[in-house]
Amino acid sequence: MWNQLQIHPPCFDCFSTAYERSFICRMLKSQCFKRRLPDGVPDQPENRSTAVLVRGRVHELSPANPQTVLVAICFPLIEPSLRSIEPDSYDTLCFTTLHEMDLRIKATSDNIVFFLGFSENQLLHCSWYQFVHHNDLQEATHLHCRVRSGCGQCTAVLRLLTRDGSTIYVRTVAGLVKQDDLDTYTPVIQFNNRVLR
Repeated sequence: MWNQLQIHPPCFDCFSTAYERSFICRMLKSQCFKRRLPDGVPDQPENRSTAVLVRGRVHELSPANPQTVLVAICFPLIEPSLRSIEPDSYDTLCFTTLHEMDLRIKATSDNIVFFLGFSENQLLHCSWYQFVHHNDLQEATHLHCRVRSGCGQCTAVLRLLTRDGSTIYVRTVAGLVKQDDLDTYTPVIQFNNRVLR
């Protein structure tokens, strides 16, 4: 977090937004919130922490005092239900993708074009990894390995690249599902993505 905020030099103007940075990180939940998890939710690392949007900047106390302080506001992000991999049909910020076991895209929901700028036909057979921001590839690989190993539902907060080169943050809930009635032996990986910003 500190490295993200120090990309710009410290500023002295408390009202300037020129050096403001925003990013998403994970913070541990308090013991009180961990006790409120629904019954049957496994005690996995992603259930012990929550995604938080951090907006802030680094300030120097004064030119004579080179110490810096972090001034930030943190916003907890809405997380999908831990009980079900099924997306909320009324949530307009969600899109779904189906993948082969190597994460080549097999199908998408129609509304993906509003978030990534690509239609389903343009995305078919492309690797999901080519849309993951390079700084999030390790997290994406970790998510992929957990899903393939049969850990049940797995979650991650990732940045995805859009057609115009910008990035969007998504909260991804991933899991193995049966492909269809024709081939019940070959599972596919389903990603339910909720756009965070």
